[in-house]
Amino acid sequence: MAKHPATPGGWHREGWPSLIASWLRSPAARSLLVLLPIVAGFALFQVGKGNNPLLLANLDSFNAWSVWVGCTFAIWIALGVRSLSLVGTVRALFPTAVPAIPQPVMFALAAVYAVAIGSILVAACGSLTNPYYGPLEAHFDARVKVVVFVGVIATVPSVVALWLIAEALQWTQDLLQINTSDSAGQRFDELRTLWGCSMATLGALSLALSAAVVVVAGLSKFLGFQSQDVVLIGALLAAVFVAVYIPTFLAWRSRARQLVDAVYPTPQTGKPDEGWIEGRARMMQLIGLDVGLPTRLSNAVVALAPFEVAVLTWWLAHKP
Repeated sequence: MAKHPATPGGWHREGWPSLIASWLRSPAARSLLVLLPIVAGFALFQVGKGNNPLLLANLDSFNAWSVWVGCTFAIWIALGVRSLSLVGTVRALFPTAVPAIPQPVMFALAAVYAVAIGSILVAACGSLTNPYYGPLEAHFDARVKVVVFVGVIATVPSVVALWLIAEALQWTQDLLQINTSDSAGQRFDELRTLWGCSMATLGALSLALSAAVVVVAGLSKFLGFQSQDVVLIGALLAAVFVAVYIPTFLAWRSRARQLVDAVYPTPQTGKPDEGWIEGRARMMQLIGLDVGLPTRLSNAVVALAPFEVAVLTWWLAHKP
């Protein structure tokens, strides 16, 4: 069998698994793969809808909503893959540390939590009937349930990443208590990386929840729900997100301040000189403790994004 020549970057290796892996590393292949969840989400509500013009699925607005469901699938999956890479980044910081719960078990627990939350959401929705725009197509409830479970399962990598970040912050605290003078630079880099990973993970969750709010807003329009209900759902999702964000943020600030205090302890005289003040202020700024108002506002916007999107959909629904 003919062999492809190997490239300097190691593009080709013998065997189909390696060849497929090399294709998946190609930006062109990844771009094409994005289309798969979009098509799947659209087809979910279009296949088997029939030709009855009174069916909800034959409305142009419903077709547009189906396209958004597919785009949301793509967003959820892309964010899940991104969070998986963040899990690897966090573990690479502490290769010899052993999590209290093994990583595979973390994924299993997160999946169980996701399925439980999805089941609660499905039970709370009940049977989707009595729409304003005409009868529902067959198995509409089951199709909506698929959307719910795809959404909650897609958050599993982000949840595991946050768990590992929280545990890594605990490892950092233990290391700071043992020794700081010889490893301050390493602890500094670890905290900076953990901050970047936590912001990326929380941003992924915020975007995923915001996309879900838009899906719910479109569904509520077709099923005759009140637009205020969407705002309440957005507020609930934002509250859940903030409940996750605040502990991670406070834990990171505590570790970062602990490092700054270790590197720049208060002088015995209680009279810090100009060099001490400048050095401490510079370190606080570099590590991210001393941030300006624009950064604080941008963090608040990200944290409240699901609620903001819900309010925006409510405003558009009532716009004259």
